[in-house]
Amino acid sequence: MTKVIMTNSFRGGTGKSTIICNLASYLASFGYKVVLIDNDVISPGVHTFFGLNAKDFDKTLTDFLISDTDVTEIIYDISENLGLADETLFLIPSTVSEVNIVELLHQEENYEKIGLSLEKIKKMFKPDFIMVDTHPGVNQAFLVATNFTDILLNIIRPDNQDYQGAEVAAKISKKINLKTF
Repeated sequence: MTKVIMTNSFRGGTGKSTIICNLASYLASFGYKVVLIDNDVISPGVHTFFGLNAKDFDKTLTDFLISDTDVTEIIYDISENLGLADETLFLIPSTVSEVNIVELLHQEENYEKIGLSLEKIKKMFKPDFIMVDTHPGVNQAFLVATNFTDILLNIIRPDNQDYQGAEVAAKISKKINLKTF
């Protein structure tokens, strides 16, 4: 059964993207099938951890959200880039475009579309793990994503602001019976 793991942090710069990329790579190195989604459409960058840039992708999560692109068109097998067995690490990247970001922010139904796409990914690819990197903060995208998440990795820095933000995220997670670490 596929487990969906999501990272979140109260603010940027905590290392959540680094952690999720390393965890995804680590699991894939043991032969687990992992789909890594860069759901930080405001400031995406997961692809850069694997030495890739926006030109390496024909379509991305951004295209999926603002057009009729099918989710199967935005999944890329990046296993070979890391010297892993084929079809162990897949990436759904996002790309930065000021036009797309403005359009995305005005379309609330995009959050629901992501949830539906997770079900399709589970059925078609049968991954062991789907790992989702999110934009920092407790926002609408975070709240919707928690509906589809099995485990939340709440990444914090050791300071009062992050402790307070993590406490809010943990309380929300507890109310919906989401495991947090």
